Amino acid sequence: MRKISSKSSVSPRFAVEFDRETDGRWITEIPKLPGVMAYGATKRDALIHTLALIS
Repeated sequence: MRKISSKSSVSPRFAVEFDRETDGRWITEIPKLPGVMAYGATKRDALIHTLALIS
């Protein structure tokens, strides 16, 4: 179950959605790129892992 969510723009082309799981982990997802999602202990870690998937 997710309890916090927000959105951020990595570039004009990709919006990143952030959610925080009930156990404290962050998950990021790029809706325009199916399957591109990653977890991280912090919001920043999750974003870094997601950006690594698209680079």
